Amino acid sequence: MQSTVDNLFSVIILFFIVSVGLLFLYPLFYVPNTEAKEHQLEDVAVATFNKIVSTTGIPQDWGTDLSVDASNLQAFGLAKANASIPYTLDINKILRITNSSSFPMPSTAYIDSETIAKLLGLRGENRYEFSITITPALEISYVVLKNYSYVNGNNNKESIPTVFNVKITNYAGKPAANANVTITYILVVVVNNQGQQNYVYYYNTTSVTALTDWDGKVTIDATNWTNQIISGYNKNTQKYILNHAALTVLVTAWYNGIRSMMPYNDVSSSLNASILGNYLFLSYDYNVNLIEGGAYHINSTLEFVPPIYIYPDAITNKAPGYAWQIINRGAKSYRVYPLDHAVEDDVALLLVPAWRGEQQYGKTYCNIVAFRVPYVTNFGTGTPGGGIKTVVLENLVKIGSYDYLFKLTMWRSGEY
Repeated sequence: MQSTVDNLFSVIILFFIVSVGLLFLYPLFYVPNTEAKEHQLEDVAVATFNKIVSTTGIPQDWGTDLSVDASNLQAFGLAKANASIPYTLDINKILRITNSSSFPMPSTAYIDSETIAKLLGLRGENRYEFSITITPALEISYVVLKNYSYVNGNNNKESIPTVFNVKITNYAGKPAANANVTITYILVVVVNNQGQQNYVYYYNTTSVTALTDWDGKVTIDATNWTNQIISGYNKNTQKYILNHAALTVLVTAWYNGIRSMMPYNDVSSSLNASILGNYLFLSYDYNVNLIEGGAYHINSTLEFVPPIYIYPDAITNKAPGYAWQIINRGAKSYRVYPLDHAVEDDVALLLVPAWRGEQQYGKTYCNIVAFRVPYVTNFGTGTPGGGIKTVVLENLVKIGSYDYLFKLTMWRSGEY
C-alpha cells in the first residue's frame, strides 16, 4: 500500500515538473515560430507586390490579346511592356481584372481573382489571400453650383451644368493648396436642317484653368462659353436649329508633380461602354428601369486626350445595312465593335454620340461615355476579418500619364 502511494506521488511530481517545463519552453518555440510566420507573410507580400507591378505576365501583351484567358494565362503581372518609367501599369490588363457591370466585356476576357492567386503562387502549402485597390493619387471631388438653361428646337427646356466647385486632396487626405486644376468641357451639339431629318453633330471644347486656395478648393465657370455656343443656334434666324446639347467634363489636377483626373457626364444612360485595345463594348444596363426603352443608334466615336484634343475614330463593321448601329435590349448582353485604331493609353475617355427613339418625345440624344479607368478599382480574393494579421504595401504607379496609388493587402487564410 505504501509503495502504491509512493508511486502515485512520484507520478504527480513528474507531471508537475513536465507541466512547469512546458510552461517555460512553450514561448521559446511558439514565439519564434509566430515571428517566423509573420516575417514569411511580409516576404511573400513584398515578392507578390513586386511581381504584380514590375512584371508583365506571360504573354506580355495578354491585356489586348483576347485569345488569352484564365485557362491559358501563364503568369500574372500588370506592368506595361517596354515602359520607359518604372511602375507603369497596362490599362488593358487592369480592365481585364475589373469585374463591373458598368465596364462590359465578354466573360472570357475577365481574369478572375482565384486564377490570379494561383499564378502568383498563393495557393501552395500555405494559402494566402490578397486585396488590391487602385485609386487616383489625387482625390478629386466636385459640386455643381450652377446650371445653364436653354430651350431646344422642340421647345423643351433643358439644362447643362457649367459652374463647378472642385476640391483636391492628396493621397494622404490633406488639402492640395495651389494645385493646378483644369476643367475641360466637351459640348456635343445636335442640330437638324429645318423641315428635314438631317441631323448633324458638332463638337465643341474649351478648357478653364485655375489654382486651388489654401483649402484645396476652386470654382470654375464656363457659363459664357456655353451660352456663346448654344445661342449661336437660333431656330428663327439660322438654317440649322438646335435639337440637343450634351456635356461631358473632365477634371484634371496637377500637384507637386502628380497628375490625376476625374470624369463627369451629365447624361445618365442605360447603355454602358468600355474599351479594350481597339475594341468598343456596349451593353444595356438591365438594372435601369426605362419608361420608354427605345433602341440606341450609333455611328461614330470620339477619342478625348486632355486637355483639349479630340480625335474622331470610325467603328468598323462588315455587316450590311444599318442593323449593326442599333443597340437593343435583347438576348445578347453586349455588342463588340472593332475600332479603326488601337486606343492609346493617354486617351482619358471615348465618346459615342447616340440617339434613342421614343414614341412620346421623338429622338433623345446623349453621349455614351467609355471611361478608360474606373475611378476606384478593387479586386482580390476577399476581405481580411477583424484581428487578422495583415501586411499592407503601397506605392505610386502610372497608368498612361496619370498617377495612381496602388495598395496591396495580404493575409493568411484562417489566421486569427
